[in-house]
Amino acid sequence: MAAFVEENFSDCWNVVALRNAQYYQTQILEQQSEFGGMRLVFEEEKLVCIYAYAKEEGGLEIREPLYLEGKEDLFWASVDGLREPEEKVSVYGFKEAPDWPDDETSAYKEKPLIMIRIVHLQELFSEMKIPSEREIHCSFAVIDPILHKNSRIWKLSSQKEKKA
Repeated sequence: MAAFVEENFSDCWNVVALRNAQYYQTQILEQQSEFGGMRLVFEEEKLVCIYAYAKEEGGLEIREPLYLEGKEDLFWASVDGLREPEEKVSVYGFKEAPDWPDDETSAYKEKPLIMIRIVHLQELFSEMKIPSEREIHCSFAVIDPILHKNSRIWKLSSQKEKKA
């Protein structure tokens, strides 16, 4: 799973949780605690989609679906195979707006799936990219009682790129 995400989706985000084997082992255990798991979808012998799922009181929850371009139909077919007839399905964490099926029992949710802890703010800020036509100037204080190196006043600034 980690290799699939790295190979196919690593360039989609500037900053993302490290999705290594340990990340997915933890995610599998979390999903199992909610009567779910991880679904891997193959076309012939090629992995084309992965997603987490859980059976909640409100229905089936699909989390972080990642599928190759043009493989949406295989993703939706897999979801249909998991759901009970007329069971409500909520989907969280699409990498982009989904091609949502016309189905009244489904609900697309745009909200983060998990909370994360930023362990190294300086590194995070160094990875941020500002469009060349934009300019930012801001300051803010962070108080982190666990990771003291993050506790300080931070100043972020950029300048518009001058056109020749």
